[in-house]
Amino acid sequence: MNLSGSKYSSIEAKDDFLRALDLFKNVDEAAISNFAQKSKIISKQKNEMIFGETEKGRDFFIIAAGNVKISKSCSNGKEINVSLLSAGDSFGEMSLLEGEGRNADAVALTNCLLFAIHVSEFNQLLMSAPAFSYNLLLKTLHWLKEANKLVKSVTLETSNQGVLNTLRILAEKYGSKEGEKMIIPQLLSHDEMAALSGTSRKNFTITLGKLEKDGVLRRSGETRNEKKIIINNYQQFKIKYCQEIRV
Repeated sequence: MNLSGSKYSSIEAKDDFLRALDLFKNVDEAAISNFAQKSKIISKQKNEMIFGETEKGRDFFIIAAGNVKISKSCSNGKEINVSLLSAGDSFGEMSLLEGEGRNADAVALTNCLLFAIHVSEFNQLLMSAPAFSYNLLLKTLHWLKEANKLVKSVTLETSNQGVLNTLRILAEKYGSKEGEKMIIPQLLSHDEMAALSGTSRKNFTITLGKLEKDGVLRRSGETRNEKKIIINNYQQFKIKYCQEIRV
């Protein structure tokens, strides 16, 4: 994926993009324009680190294009993939609000374009635009709720927990329910989904094959735009393979 920041070279183009986001719902035009003027467009290549856990927070980010993986390292050395973010999603506010280091890693899962605004301008926006602060609070509460759901395997091997977590993330973010089924458009390649799962492409494919053989899911479509992963009974999938632990 070749991305160019030239699409957002004008303040007007930035304004138009930002105005359409829930984060800027009911925010006055002056505040949106100020954000557009003060933010910079940066590009990140696939698998490039955006920031690392414990790193000092300096910027707030909004994704203009591409996908970003948010993950945390556990005490046992394993990686938990907390979220998959896409165009229009934002991240990086927690450490700015707390004045502490980042509490997770952010990695470009694909080539990305990001709006980045420095902490000083971010704080000024919080003070001057109550609607933005409210929208950010709602978004942060939702993110924390999702991040605090630790998904673990009940019947599959521990090494496959990341695959199950990825299927859940993709289902909740992009899937559509049709009766008992969950239809997930395959927006990412197997390599990209394996990277999100924290495993190899081979292991990701083997695990999907096992789930398909067991009748848990099936795959359909020939071309990239047509490919789908269909979980035959999503509620049973969550009960049998995933256990939510609220903390």
